[in-house]
Amino acid sequence: MHNQNIGPEQELVNFILSVDRRLLTLKEFQYEPLLMATDISEKVGRSLQNISRGLKELEKKNVVACVNPESQTWKRYILTETGKQILKILKDQSLL
Repeated sequence: MHNQNIGPEQELVNFILSVDRRLLTLKEFQYEPLLMATDISEKVGRSLQNISRGLKELEKKNVVACVNPESQTWKRYILTETGKQILKILKDQSLL
């Protein structure tokens, strides 16, 4: 449901905060600009499937982008401009 009182950025922040795998996944981009699901999975102690799902959810919302989508394995992800804005908002709101 679309809330008329909040902007698209805050809506996206709420989407990320609503499921912890999304927040854990996004948080790792603070430290590394290019990540694979395995990198994140090892650092945050979550299953590869859980993190892969988080990356797919973030990709659908244009928060991250896959730099090698043709690859079946070892997909690498970067933050989009939207993702960088959302990361900044999360930091500014002391949510990271």
